[in-house]
Amino acid sequence: MKSLLKKKQSPAVDQVMKPVLEESAEYDDEAFEDEMDSGGPSSTGVSPQEEEESSDTFELAKKESSMIRYSKVMVCVVIVVVTATMALLTYQLVQKQEDDDYHTTFYAIAEEVKEYSQLKAKYVIDNMESLCVHITSTAAASNQEWPFVTIPDFQVKGMLSNEDTGAHTTSINPLVFPGQLENWSAYSAAHADAWMQSAHRYDSIAHPELYVMEHHDTEDTHDQSLRWNITGITPYVWTTNEGEKGDADHVRMPVEENIVYSPIWQRAPASDYHPLVNYDLHSDPNFERFINGMLAVDHPVISPVVDAAYLDSNYEHRFDPKEQAEPHSYLLEPIYDNLTHNRTIVAVLASFLRWGSFFTDVLPSSQQGIYVVLESTCDQEFTYEIFGHKAVFMGNGDNHEKRLDKDHLEVTFEFSPETALEKDSIHKFCHYYAHIFPSEQWRSQFFTSRPYAYASGVVLCFVVTTIVFMMYDCLVQNRQKKVMKSAKRTNAIVNSLFPANVRDRLLEGIENDSKKGDDKDDEGNPKSRVSWSDPSMAFMQQQRNSDMANKAPACSSEAIFGSKPIADLFPATTIMFGDMVGFTAWSSVRDPSQVFSLLETVYHSFDTIAKRRRVFKVETVGDCYVAVCGLPLPRKEHAVVMAKFASDCLHKMKRLVQQLETSLGPDTAELNMRIGLHSGPVTAGVLRGDKGRFQLFGDTMNTASRLESTGSAGRIHISRDTAEILVANGKEKWITQREDEVFAKGKGTLQTYWVRINEDSSGTGGTGTYSNSNVTSVSSGASDTKNAVVDLVLGPKEGSPTATSGTALDMLPKKQQRLVSWNVEILAKILRQIMARRASLENPKEISKKASKKITELNGTVLDEVADVLALPQFDAKTYQNHVDPSSIMIPETVMKQLTDMVSRVAALYQDNPFHSFEHASHVTMSVVKLLSRIVNPIEVSTREGTNDQIASELHDHTFGITSDPLTQFACIISALIHDADHPGVPNSTLVKEEHPLASKYKNKSVAEQNSVDLAWEIIMSQEYKDLQTCICGTKDEMTRFRSIIVNVVMATDIIDKDLGAQRKARWEKAFAEDCEEKARDPLAINRKATIVLEHLMQASDVSHTMQHWVVFRKWNERLFNEMYQAFVDGRSDRDPSKGWYQGELGFFDYYIIPLAKKLETCGVFGVSSHEYLSYAQANRREWEAKGEQLVKDYLWRFHNSKKALDGSVKSASIRKKLPDSLHKAPEVVSVPSAEQQGFDLSNQFDLLDDAPEQHEEEPTVLVGLDGSEKLNNELWC
Repeated sequence: MKSLLKKKQSPAVDQVMKPVLEESAEYDDEAFEDEMDSGGPSSTGVSPQEEEESSDTFELAKKESSMIRYSKVMVCVVIVVVTATMALLTYQLVQKQEDDDYHTTFYAIAEEVKEYSQLKAKYVIDNMESLCVHITSTAAASNQEWPFVTIPDFQVKGMLSNEDTGAHTTSINPLVFPGQLENWSAYSAAHADAWMQSAHRYDSIAHPELYVMEHHDTEDTHDQSLRWNITGITPYVWTTNEGEKGDADHVRMPVEENIVYSPIWQRAPASDYHPLVNYDLHSDPNFERFINGMLAVDHPVISPVVDAAYLDSNYEHRFDPKEQAEPHSYLLEPIYDNLTHNRTIVAVLASFLRWGSFFTDVLPSSQQGIYVVLESTCDQEFTYEIFGHKAVFMGNGDNHEKRLDKDHLEVTFEFSPETALEKDSIHKFCHYYAHIFPSEQWRSQFFTSRPYAYASGVVLCFVVTTIVFMMYDCLVQNRQKKVMKSAKRTNAIVNSLFPANVRDRLLEGIENDSKKGDDKDDEGNPKSRVSWSDPSMAFMQQQRNSDMANKAPACSSEAIFGSKPIADLFPATTIMFGDMVGFTAWSSVRDPSQVFSLLETVYHSFDTIAKRRRVFKVETVGDCYVAVCGLPLPRKEHAVVMAKFASDCLHKMKRLVQQLETSLGPDTAELNMRIGLHSGPVTAGVLRGDKGRFQLFGDTMNTASRLESTGSAGRIHISRDTAEILVANGKEKWITQREDEVFAKGKGTLQTYWVRINEDSSGTGGTGTYSNSNVTSVSSGASDTKNAVVDLVLGPKEGSPTATSGTALDMLPKKQQRLVSWNVEILAKILRQIMARRASLENPKEISKKASKKITELNGTVLDEVADVLALPQFDAKTYQNHVDPSSIMIPETVMKQLTDMVSRVAALYQDNPFHSFEHASHVTMSVVKLLSRIVNPIEVSTREGTNDQIASELHDHTFGITSDPLTQFACIISALIHDADHPGVPNSTLVKEEHPLASKYKNKSVAEQNSVDLAWEIIMSQEYKDLQTCICGTKDEMTRFRSIIVNVVMATDIIDKDLGAQRKARWEKAFAEDCEEKARDPLAINRKATIVLEHLMQASDVSHTMQHWVVFRKWNERLFNEMYQAFVDGRSDRDPSKGWYQGELGFFDYYIIPLAKKLETCGVFGVSSHEYLSYAQANRREWEAKGEQLVKDYLWRFHNSKKALDGSVKSASIRKKLPDSLHKAPEVVSVPSAEQQGFDLSNQFDLLDDAPEQHEEEPTVLVGLDGSEKLNNELWC
């Protein structure tokens, strides 16, 4: 029966019994089970022997089950014991590691303090010995005999020694014997004046902070050698002890035998020190024992700690009060009469040292909380605490934390040679020791909760393992139950069908067949057998099998790289794709440096957030940021962390782009991020080979990318899988279901969700096309808005509500404030160049007030000032050689305030037009700056060989003088800024037709342009900006040139005026004609070409949107359409711009934009920008030809469905009555793009309007093209 139980699970048994089971289909399984349970006879008649065998089988199974249960219990007990043991060991190991780190770090720091302080002590001794050697050699060289010695340069040497050793004072104290006392008094009285005068003079010049002069001789104030009053010098050796009474406060030392006097003589510093000259240190009880000991042992000695002001009443006036409370000691060094071995001590060099200097600048600033207890054999103790570079005196006594006594390091200060220590003990000198202790605060940084965390982690791992084991055991039990149930049924069927002996033989035959099958290979051939009794044969067979197993195909990864691929599967991750909305169009109008500046700033911030959140950054592809959470270290809360990370990125992005708009220009603040998240398994690894890197693969990556591409700007788009994980983590409040299902490529229709973020940071910020909500003029605004703008432009009147509201910049909207800041930065940069160039001139002249007033108060119209040729300065080699770096120029704060205020007032001149607004002026300014940068830095010239002067001269001629004159560049930027100031939102022809006062003023020619120049010039030349005007124009010629350039450049934007057009055409033909006779280096020819370049630069910048990215063109084209259509709705125009707009734009491209771009290339100074503009113009023309008709319908639909257009004036309503009925109701199928979908880098921003009204034909508008012929146009009036 055991054999039968063993074989009943064999597939062969099932194969044999299958026909039998089919024939016994009528067999009742339920009856069979009941019968097996009851133990009754079967229908075939089961013999008692068979029943006994069956009983034995089940008894065996029962016994085995009991053993399994016992084994499970034992395994659980072992797991618990091992878990507790491992947790305890882990805790102890981690705690020991922290303790080892603590001790290792402390003793390393202590050794560093010890080494530094001992080296400092040795350095002090060496320095003083060096000074003593200098004193001895100087005295010998000058044939002076001790004690009658004065060192001429002692003040210099002594102060240098003080700086090197950290000493406060250093003095020479000669040893005067009784027979020399009277002579010394006479000597000191005769020589003190000389060295004191010299020392005071040195102190007052080299160290004025130490110099305190009492009073000087005021009768000769013009004497270059100022004399100090030194009448306080005592001309004899004195003390405060017994002796003959001399002065009022001094006691004269008597002449006694066997007494050595040590008067203070020269000292550094000497300021206010003359009262101490000739004071006998030897008679002072604080010094007598140590001077005698020094004479006896013949080596340096150090005194106990003494009061800092003990010998210096002015000490508190010269040094930090905190240092006064610190312990100080005098270090006494012997001075010898010669430098030989046969020498005699003739003087004492006394240095006043602060003990805190031995522990200063030892540790880095990050190390804080180390105690140093200083003790001496003179029963004195003091405590310092080291805070990085500083040593803070904590007070007298041992003030360290006693709990940490076991952790300390002792430092011995050896101010004496080792051979003199025995003598020191006889004289009982002071020896100093320092004990270094840690503080509890410093120690606490090493002991964290890591041991508990690691131990908890071990327990958790074992718990999880136990749970997994139990789950696996449950699965095995379930499987075993099924197998046993099947075995019971099979055994019952077999027993019922076959007799026992037949059954046994049958099963034995099946078993033999199975064995024979095992001896054959996969192809049915007999397997080779090896006699394992032969060791050599066995080894060869094993080696052959191993080689065959390890041999990989030649084309496999193992054969190529010699190892298995580096790849793993991470089952639980969340991937983020983040893409910048509007980046493609934004970057198309910027310099490469600005593009990378944005990307580096934003991505660096994202990287910082990723490190804080422990999110793994995978890569950046262009403006797409890819990150993942859940690898390389698995994280249970990967979806929660990634949602937080994405939200942080959105907040940071919004703040950064607003801050960067002041440096990167308009539309920067409208950039935003579109983020998609998806959770799931991912394969991660390194694709080996050239430039191999860590990469992610799998469906999770594709899905995350699709979610990003189908998301919205400023929002976090997540999949259902990610949403379920967030809900499982209790974050169901974070998500909201997306109303519409999205179609993802390769995924079909998906139900997705949004992650909610803070309302103040969730704005899309995307750059959509213009909305008619802005289609109003200043005249239609509220009265308070009018007053604010009037006050801003003309200056606030007394009593005005804006008179006290702040600066002009504060009165503008936030967006205009950022644009103003950006324009100010651009102008300030060029202004520095102007000031630098003026500083490099040999004889700069200032403009007179009379000349300035004359230029300000001009007669006639602006049109009368248009010059045929602008006079630009010629190249000046001397100015180039005297070049001043503009970055070294500091613009005064008053000038910057005036510049900001001026730009703010110019911004306020602009009316609230959709197109002709301050934003448009800033956009034009950005194009001007970009083209000017290409003019100033032409690669074909700057890379040539030659001297700097030759290259600069050639660069000047190549760029027609523009690169050499920053004032010209400044004027061009100002012109771009003011060219549409106070634009009424209608063309000049409308103003003439309406008989507007401005039309009469300017004789019906270039009305808007002349008005812009006059208004802006009045602000620029305002008396409030005198400092700014002086910085811009230093001479009358510069002011004249500045005005002329502004006039010419601004008037170049009027391309309708036939007279101006004819003049520009004639100037172009004369300058760039092939048969031009003027020489290339003729100043007139250069200036004529410069005039043409500046005018075309402005013309191209004014319509630069047509020569930029398609999205930029579409944005500004719709704004222009809205402005013209609003004029039509308001009754100021008889022609409906929507009729013929499509054809007009094609004509505008063909007859103006593309020829203008080609002329930029012909000018030859704009580098790659001219080709870039031409390429964009041609591409936009093709796009417009394909999509323009539908876009016009889109423009109309959005205009008439905007709130302001529908709630307009009565005149607007009357005009709308004339419109087609189809425009008063929505089409049946309309897809209006959302604000997010109108972002810059969406390729399908506007869906087609299938049922929009058909376009009506009208006669084309006639205009004058660049070649003088009449062409079609819609847009030239801009």
